[in-house]
Amino acid sequence: MLKRRYYIEYLHKVDVEPIFDVLRWSYFYASKIKEWRLNNNSLSMLIDTEPQGKPINVEIKALADDVILIRAGIEKLPKFETSPILVKETLSNVKIELYEKDNELIYETKKLKCVLGKDSWYFKIFNNKGHILVEEYVEGLYRRAFPVFPLCYKVCGNEIHFIESIKLAPDEAIFGLGERFGRLNKRGQRLLLWNSDTTMTSSDRSYKNIPFYMSTRGYGLFVKNTSKIVFEVGSEYCYNAISFEVWEPYLEYIV
Repeated sequence: MLKRRYYIEYLHKVDVEPIFDVLRWSYFYASKIKEWRLNNNSLSMLIDTEPQGKPINVEIKALADDVILIRAGIEKLPKFETSPILVKETLSNVKIELYEKDNELIYETKKLKCVLGKDSWYFKIFNNKGHILVEEYVEGLYRRAFPVFPLCYKVCGNEIHFIESIKLAPDEAIFGLGERFGRLNKRGQRLLLWNSDTTMTSSDRSYKNIPFYMSTRGYGLFVKNTSKIVFEVGSEYCYNAISFEVWEPYLEYIV
């Protein structure tokens, strides 16, 4: 098993494959909040999937008034702890308000408001002026032949990968994701983030990857994961979303 994994993730030359391919893989996307509870500043939710599969555990936690952590997995989420990547559990003291309104859960700080759909899952972040900063791309569910799923997990043989899709505005540009050749604006590209030794400079292996991007919409997003990650940034498959897939049964990202 270890040799096979080594071959797939390191030696295998076809590094970047499409995130979405319903003919090859099975997808289970978040559909409905089954139960939820607030513990200190952490909102924990159990979310049913469509089609019916193992429910997704989701946690929303404010690390500061303008910094939101999102975690998801199909098993019990591990304890959130500091690491060399994230050296503090919180950046500042935060006061949270949580309430229900019009079949939505509202998780709010002084600067941000997170809106979560209860009976039909969706996730949005507004600033304190009421402008949307981050919005899951749920319209991709209507693309029957070529769907784009919001928060979901993907079954690849014996492995589970997690995926998130964020909506792109028509004039939105995306910058970052490490040292890479090509255009500064990453929109329109499919990108592999996977640092490894290489003897050539004509492939993605020569890039210095950082799973952080900035949007002209006014936010930054950091994927806190050290496994292989694939980004599709308004690519030819879907111009209206930025989707990212982590090769792990657990997803953690910070807005």
